[in-house]
Amino acid sequence: MQIGRVGRRSAGDKACVKRFAPLAAAVSTAVLLAGAAGAARSADAPSNTAPPSISGRALRGATLTASTGSWSGSTPMAFRFQWLRCRSNGRHCFELHGETAGTYRLRDDDVGHRLRVRVTAANGAGSGSEVSDPTGKVAEPKPPHNAKPPSISGSFRQGARLVASVGSWSGTEPISFAFQWQRCRPDGSLCTGVPGATRSSFTLTPADVGARLRVVVTGRSAYGSESARSSVGDVPVVGARGSEPANTAEPRLSGTAEVGRKLVLAAGTWKGSTPMAFAYSWVRCNSSGASCAAVGVRERIYTVSSADVGSTLRGAVTAANAFGKTAAFTKPTAVVTVPLPAGGIRLPSGLVSLPVARISPPERLVVDQVAFSPLVLRSRGTFVAQFRVRDTRGYVVRDALVYVVGVPFGRVAAAPEAVTGVDGVATLALTPTARLPLRDGGSLVLFVRARKPGDSLLAGVSARRLVSVRTASP
Repeated sequence: MQIGRVGRRSAGDKACVKRFAPLAAAVSTAVLLAGAAGAARSADAPSNTAPPSISGRALRGATLTASTGSWSGSTPMAFRFQWLRCRSNGRHCFELHGETAGTYRLRDDDVGHRLRVRVTAANGAGSGSEVSDPTGKVAEPKPPHNAKPPSISGSFRQGARLVASVGSWSGTEPISFAFQWQRCRPDGSLCTGVPGATRSSFTLTPADVGARLRVVVTGRSAYGSESARSSVGDVPVVGARGSEPANTAEPRLSGTAEVGRKLVLAAGTWKGSTPMAFAYSWVRCNSSGASCAAVGVRERIYTVSSADVGSTLRGAVTAANAFGKTAAFTKPTAVVTVPLPAGGIRLPSGLVSLPVARISPPERLVVDQVAFSPLVLRSRGTFVAQFRVRDTRGYVVRDALVYVVGVPFGRVAAAPEAVTGVDGVATLALTPTARLPLRDGGSLVLFVRARKPGDSLLAGVSARRLVSVRTASP
């Protein structure tokens, strides 16, 4: 299609134009909308997303600093500040003429008032403003003032270390403290500074023996200073050198070395300069009391735990005074055990014996050890059989009834039930009958039953077991 001169179009040209006119209009509209949207995106006015804030102390003479807060909008963005003085409740604010910087130094007129700052953000699309929260009420700063005089603690003997407290002070923080120790006559007069003694602690020297000590504490801040002195009359005259603690009778333990029981540690007897302080700790050792390791308990009383079973325990006492510290240990306890159940007896072997009356389901009896004398039957003479009975927890059981019969029936003469002793062992004398063949490689099989008196023969806590003893030809 060709387009002729302006004002002269052919019939084909006119049809073409008519056909594409709606499309051209739509394209023009889209271009205009896109241009408008792009212009809006490229020129957003500032909008506050987090308000301004003020940092600094609300004290006369202090400097406050304003932050702009956070803003959205097109960049670059410029900020202007305007400081406001408000009433003590933070309301009814007015502008401070000429105070348009990001910082502001508090003046006399601000005392009793609160300050706010208004931040205005501007860019090519417009501007927006936001005001900070108020500061605290502006106060008049106060110099340091001593409300309670300094004091001195420690042992007043040559070689000991004295420590000064600053006492109590008021005034605007921060306050720093300087120290000067002074040496005075025994009556407290004519106090002079000790050269170089400017720390919070002071170690007494031979030159201090026979004198009294005091300390001068000076509190300083940006708003002034003041000095205060400890009382000379509250401290004794410095004496000759003291001695560190020495143990003269070792610490002692009382209590039972069983899980759940308590052991109590006594300090023993000590000599040395007073005052003397004591600290307590505990160690866990092997069964002979050696190879000890700390258990982390620092109290006079220790509760024995399951972790101590099989070990011994020792207590440690550390005595300390101004001249040193010394530690002393107790003798080890017995090997720690678990507590005995009701009716339990601890045997020399370490086993615990229970009466059969204390065995109830779900616990059961167990025949766990068997012994014969002789070991091999070469005749049908009487032989001795021993059976040890315990329960399923491992306690040996006394007063249980043990019954034995040969298998097949009739190979051993009937024998009455035997009672287990304190060690859980029942002893029976058994006599084979003529029905027992004696041959090499043979055996006599025995049915063994252990029961609780009064229980059913085949119920309750009873136990059953087959055992055998070897036979040989004569």
